[in-house]
Amino acid sequence: YQKPSLDGLDEFVLDVFMRMHERLEATRRLILEDRLIEIRYEELVADKAGHVEQVYERFGLAGFNEIAGDLEADIASRSTYRTNDYSFPPDLVDRVYERWRPYYDRYGYARRPGNVNAEPAKNAE
Repeated sequence: YQKPSLDGLDEFVLDVFMRMHERLEATRRLILEDRLIEIRYEELVADKAGHVEQVYERFGLAGFNEIAGDLEADIASRSTYRTNDYSFPPDLVDRVYERWRPYYDRYGYARRPGNVNAEPAKNAE
């Protein structure tokens, strides 16, 4: 069996993420306003069904009322799920922040994980 080499993986991830973000920002003006919705992860987690409904409304999709009950049931069935909690070395956190700072600044994220500059969601898990 081949053993994968992880050499350069950190740099690859740091680079590709920023290239994708930079490309989005450079071409954002080409996206019609009613064809893009941005939802912060923290907000989605706090109100899953509400944000799915918002997506339906934003894009003029029919049928949310028909799926709302099943959606709520699915969300309730996952109510005990907890996201993983990771701890990263401070030097890696600093490196990510320095490379991705435009993204952090644009979306209001703080330097350290777990601290967001925006108001915390009231119903966050």
